[in-house]
Amino acid sequence: MSFTQEQLDALRAARATGALEVSQGNERVRYRSLAELNQVIARAEAAVAGTGTRRPTHFQPVFDRGT
Repeated sequence: MSFTQEQLDALRAARATGALEVSQGNERVRYRSLAELNQVIARAEAAVAGTGTRRPTHFQPVFDRGT
């Protein structure tokens, strides 16, 4: 899932106030616990920073003659 900086800011603001419900526009999400909210914030931070888990687009094979 892709996150924007605005969504990340809204998640952080909810955590700061202790709220488990985040709304943006006409979308509303309620998290079950603070732990779940923290997990989503961590994923959002990684996505915004561009360090999310991505598959490699290419690889360099290594050959060995076995000598």
